[in-house]
Order: sequence, then C-alpha cells, then structure tokens
Amino acid sequence: MLSVIIPVVADESALIETLAALVPAVADGAIRDVSLAAPPSTGILRDLSDATGCRLVETVGPRAALVAAAAGQARCDWLLVLEPGLVPGSLWADEAADFVARSRRPETAGFTLQPARGASAALRAWAINASAGLLGRPHPDLGLIRPRDGAGSLPFTRLQSPIHDRRMGPGS
Repeated sequence: MLSVIIPVVADESALIETLAALVPAVADGAIRDVSLAAPPSTGILRDLSDATGCRLVETVGPRAALVAAAAGQARCDWLLVLEPGLVPGSLWADEAADFVARSRRPETAGFTLQPARGASAALRAWAINASAGLLGRPHPDLGLIRPRDGAGSLPFTRLQSPIHDRRMGPGS
C-alpha cells in the first residue's frame, strides 16, 4: 500500500524512534518498503539501513531532491514521507488506507501534529496544524501521504490521527 521515505539531513538520532513506530505497519502489510534518503553518508546510516532492512538512497541536493530520488525507487504508488523524529499514532495506518482508497485524484494528506515538550514546540505545532486546517497547506512535519508521481501543488487533506513530534524541545 505505502512506500515510506525518510529524508535524513541532520537528525540521525531521531530516526530510531520513527523506524520503530513503523514496525507494526510493516508486519500488517500497510508498508511495503522504507527508504532512508540522505546525502552520501558515513557508515552510520549504511549500518542502520542494513540492520533494519531499509533501502539507503544517497544523493546530493536539498530535501526535495532526496525525496525525489527515493520516490523514483519506491515500490508503491503512494508514499508516506516522514521526517526523522515523527512517530505516527496507533491508528494511522487505518486512516492512511482509507485516504488512499477514497482518493480519486492526486492529492496530499497529513496527520495532526502533537508537539514535543515545551511551550515553543506547542506553539509551533499549533501554527502548523492551523495552517494545514484553515489554509490547506501541507507541512513536512505532518507526515505527508502523496502519490509517487504527484508533483507540484496538490489539494491537501488533514487527517485526524496524531503524529507525535519526538524531537527534543526545550523543557517547559
């Protein structure tokens, strides 16, 4: 159903929680493959991709180039693009499957962001959620589901399932 792409630019340590959260969806068949998209790296990402069964796609360029390179190797027609440190809630796979099944045109969906600890993280999450809900603007921290061949600006749907931001915010 979904190919997952995780663009890893700087936050390798947050990647572990994201990968661990995907294991149940892999076991249920909701995820067919996972790609770590990164600039040419040291052995850390190579070792991690080998240990977890993820594909490592190495390329140069900005985040969009990393995602595009991994999308070109994806096994599914629908992608879930997750930033390292984002952890989907327990019912995300069901809601994602419903979105993909009912989608009749190319569009993008994102989850509802739950912040890391701290007042600044909560304010940032509120702003991202408000922008997504009121203005229909996708943001990478919402965990975006999109067609593999989707390019440019697509209609946006906000899903109700939470995605938890496990990146460390300042203590409150």
